Amino acid sequence: MADARARVVVRVREEEFQAQARRAAQEQAAKQAAEREARRPVCTGCGAKFTDERWEAAQGQAKDWGASKDSHPHLCDSCKHAAQPGPPTGVWAAVRGVGVPGLDRGGGGRRPLGVGPDLVVSASSQVWKPA
Repeated sequence: MADARARVVVRVREEEFQAQARRAAQEQAAKQAAEREARRPVCTGCGAKFTDERWEAAQGQAKDWGASKDSHPHLCDSCKHAAQPGPPTGVWAAVRGVGVPGLDRGGGGRRPLGVGPDLVVSASSQVWKPA
């Protein structure tokens, strides 16, 4: 009878220990999740917290030298898209030959130095001067 009672006491203590270990693991996981959320960056444009995907993309840029550079690592996706420049207009459109007859090459070819509408490039100084 004493053996049966001792086995019951041991089993109860094991169950209590396992329950305590589960609670400690849950508390640790909650603490780690709270610390992770505290480190989560926020957008400097709108103040929204980064999504996991955006956060990983911003962190991956610093870790991977071969990755393409993020133009706005401090902005969320919506603010980043709003900050992206539109198609070139004005002088830059003329310099790049966008929409200029005779300079549109299709296929992304480059225009030689010194060629452009009303612009001349000095090859030695690399300065744009009006023609």
